[in-house]
Amino acid sequence: MEKDKLEPKLRFPGFTEPWEHRKLATIATFAKGCGYSKNDLTDRGTPLILYGRLYTNYSSAIETVDTYAKPLIGSVYSKGGEVIVPASGETAEDIARASAVISKGFLLGGDLNIINPNSEIDPVFLALQLSNGYLKKELASKAQGKSVVHIHNSDLENLQIIYPSLVEQMKVSTCIRVFEHLITLHQRKEEELQKLKKGLLQKMFPKDGESVPEVRFPNFTDSWEQRKLASLATMNARIGWQNLRTSEFLDSGDYLLITGVDFKSGGVDLEHCKFVDERRYEQDKKIQLSEGSILLTKDGTLGKVAFIKSLPKPATLNAGVFNIRVINPEKLSPKFLYIYLSGPFLMDYVAKTSTGGTIQHLNQSVLRDFLVPYPKFEEQEKISSILDGVNQIITLHQRKTEELKKLKKALLQQMFV
Repeated sequence: MEKDKLEPKLRFPGFTEPWEHRKLATIATFAKGCGYSKNDLTDRGTPLILYGRLYTNYSSAIETVDTYAKPLIGSVYSKGGEVIVPASGETAEDIARASAVISKGFLLGGDLNIINPNSEIDPVFLALQLSNGYLKKELASKAQGKSVVHIHNSDLENLQIIYPSLVEQMKVSTCIRVFEHLITLHQRKEEELQKLKKGLLQKMFPKDGESVPEVRFPNFTDSWEQRKLASLATMNARIGWQNLRTSEFLDSGDYLLITGVDFKSGGVDLEHCKFVDERRYEQDKKIQLSEGSILLTKDGTLGKVAFIKSLPKPATLNAGVFNIRVINPEKLSPKFLYIYLSGPFLMDYVAKTSTGGTIQHLNQSVLRDFLVPYPKFEEQEKISSILDGVNQIITLHQRKTEELKKLKKALLQQMFV
């Protein structure tokens, strides 16, 4: 089907007019930003947009920035309404994105292609269209280079753009920006809660060399005990000769196989786990999981922790993960130990005991000697309740963010060709 006959699957009620079909050069002018290096950046000064902003913190519209510089001779300032496209990137997929600059007076960096659309085009709509659908694929196909790929204004000029009336464009833009705003709100709330959790961990657990924490619940005055992890819990992982081949991974079955990549929000994403047969499950009872098991990654991304609240089916571990089980759960709460291991304490200890270089493996011998402080069981339960509550709220915001991102993606697929 020809592009000039294409229309999106989803449109707002009352809009039935066919979309216009134009070469971008006929509805926009083009420019380049002014080059800035890291040495030009300042803590304060004029706001500056560099091409990396479109990779690290992408949004369809840019209203605020946290990078500043002192203007150079020949600096290019935003007038509001520009659409910027990275002029270089690591991959063709990375470079095929665009954002509208809403605010005036921002410095525009040298590795940016600047599009100035005419009054027929809403800048946010154009940015969204360049970043989605067939135009994203076409833009990516024009990227040239090996280790670094490049896009030039001459490549942008020849793009074939289809667009509806300005009113319909602005409805589409507003709809997507509402979702982006909601996503940002949930991400910020999660960041605030993560900071709160970090502060609580620092105050509700004793500092090095101390026997009581800075903050305690009323009526608790006893000193905390401190024991090596090996005396409090067992630690087991899949040993080398038991390692699984990928051909043994099953898409369904009666025995779950959990690996470090399945960790999610302090638990396990059971919907995406693989399975193994009964023989592999029964091979080692020490890595069979149960309620209260604490999982800790020892390879890859070290120190990720997950807690097993319940399991729909029997489960075992893939390589690279410890199964930690509290020896006496009536004295030490598994949830309390999970919360302590998920704080910064363990990896701080590992870093201090490391002989130097990048830590690529978490040895059981190091883990065994890790000191765990803990109070009476009742106080453990109260501390766990508070921090587990914070974790649950964090998880809610993470899930809401994921849901909104999925819905936004679905809308973009339906609203753009």
